[in-house]
Amino acid sequence: MAEVSKSGRIEAAAADVWALVSEFNGLPAWLPPVAASETEGEGIGAVRTVTMQDGAKIAERLEAFDADAMTYTYSMTDMGPLPMAEYQSTMVVSPDGDGCTITWTGTFEPAGAPSEVVAELVGGLYDSGIGSVQEKLGKS
Repeated sequence: MAEVSKSGRIEAAAADVWALVSEFNGLPAWLPPVAASETEGEGIGAVRTVTMQDGAKIAERLEAFDADAMTYTYSMTDMGPLPMAEYQSTMVVSPDGDGCTITWTGTFEPAGAPSEVVAELVGGLYDSGIGSVQEKLGKS
């Protein structure tokens, strides 16, 4: 199992960052590669279908959500064109002085591409999202 983890400090209240990133159907508001998102169901077990800017579709299921700890975990149920399997990811927003840190970690099995290539793809997505949140809410 391969793992990628990315973090970024944001000069904004953790509650404000959490409000932005915790909306399971809200990816288009802060994750640039995402064009649209539709969700079926609510809470744990909800499934979102994400449409990427290139038209690719990916399905993800909410596995865990803890608003008090500002963390959630989701898995991919349909990888679409992504060269991986068994993907699971956790996002955590942690208060950090007068700002916060957002950490996005994922594990996966490469499928059809070398682990390094898939890790670069996942890491690039995480960097894009964290960078976007920093631009919207405050960057250190």
